[in-house]
Amino acid sequence: MSRDLLSKTEYRDAVYFDFEGVGKSKVDKTSPEPKLCGFFRPHLTGTGGDFECTCFDATWKPIVSGNKEAIYQNFNDCFLTLLDEIHARDVYLVHWTNHERDILKTYLREDIFESIDTYLHNLHPVAKKYVRVTNKFGDKSQGKGRSLSEFYQAIYPSREEQPVLEIGAAEACRRLNNTCNTTKRWRRFSEKQQTYARNLIAYNKGDCLSTWLIAKRLGSFFETNQFR
Repeated sequence: MSRDLLSKTEYRDAVYFDFEGVGKSKVDKTSPEPKLCGFFRPHLTGTGGDFECTCFDATWKPIVSGNKEAIYQNFNDCFLTLLDEIHARDVYLVHWTNHERDILKTYLREDIFESIDTYLHNLHPVAKKYVRVTNKFGDKSQGKGRSLSEFYQAIYPSREEQPVLEIGAAEACRRLNNTCNTTKRWRRFSEKQQTYARNLIAYNKGDCLSTWLIAKRLGSFFETNQFR
């Protein structure tokens, strides 16, 4: 099912997802299982959509209880449920780079990954083609080495920036991990610890929204200009 470029309708109907975790190990450079994943489903009208954040670590249940956009589910169960949805709707599962696919391949049960892999769509190569054709960055980089936020700002320069994390998502996850390992109730989190959790979820939501909005622009552009 996976293709290099989707239609405007296929991008609108897709489910967008983005992981957050503690970062790669300094020892073997591997990425641990993510702590959470955000999912964004655009409304069929083309405006707005629904966001939900799934936490995979049972110790993070206090964060789930304190944030209405968060739920808890086992990693494999989460994507098995999602697989049923995207199979029934016959839609794509869109991610920003190969990192998301690598995580799925590493931590999903093999049969679940093999099934879900056919629905995955990596948006990054399409976005790089778009900025190359339109010269959005105005330099020779053509998007190489640029972050999602940089692509978003180049493509939507007049829009408000998505939320940022001054300490970074990986550090926020590490700090929340420490908190959740010692504190079992949301109300016992300090104000700063609660802010870390809320900001992490807002940041993740921003990444999902950025990916969707970029896809929306790419779908319209390539469908109109027929650069295949």
